[in-house]
Amino acid sequence: MKLFPQEDYDKIIEMLDIEDEGVIPVPSESMSTDQYARSREKALIEREPIDISFDDEGVEKVEDEEDSVGLDIIMYSDFIEDEEESEEESSSQYYVGDELDSQIDILKELENSIGSGKNEENGKWYPHESVEGGNKTIAYGHKITNEERDAGTFDDGLSEEEAIELLKKDIDEANRKIRVEIDDFDSFPYYLRQELVNSTYRNLLNKMEKNQSLLSCP
Repeated sequence: MKLFPQEDYDKIIEMLDIEDEGVIPVPSESMSTDQYARSREKALIEREPIDISFDDEGVEKVEDEEDSVGLDIIMYSDFIEDEEESEEESSSQYYVGDELDSQIDILKELENSIGSGKNEENGKWYPHESVEGGNKTIAYGHKITNEERDAGTFDDGLSEEEAIELLKKDIDEANRKIRVEIDDFDSFPYYLRQELVNSTYRNLLNKMEKNQSLLSCP
């Protein structure tokens, strides 16, 4: 533990231009810098002048105390309002705060961490072959529909911003689907809801149901 040297104490007295050195406690030989700072702060607070006013009859007024309480209430209410606003910030009806960003980050990693279909020269995403076959996939796991394929929706590629917007729409669709299957879905803890949405997005739940059906066949 680093001890507080006397020379530092003398510098503090000089810098603060304090005539009464008793305002600042003298550090003991075993006192650390942090301990000294706390004791100094306590001493200065104890010496803060307290404004006490009296009425015409010599009775102490308590208006300042009421004002301070009112100020505390205002400051606390401001804090609550700011906190509530931050919780409501989300571009999706299914998430609050940074929950959607967390869901996006996970699916980006799960679906296309290697950047399949991304042109490094212009930074755009283009359709690429799907692992499961069928229609091609683009960006972060969006399976191109027949309508999108026939219309050439993604032939010109997607910017990163457009790919993220597409991912958000697909996440919302996954939320809608899982809520149809599970009535009390919103009562689940967030980590469980997140995993279920991930599985729905990646069509894993449908694959599990299909496999179970095959296993149950005689």
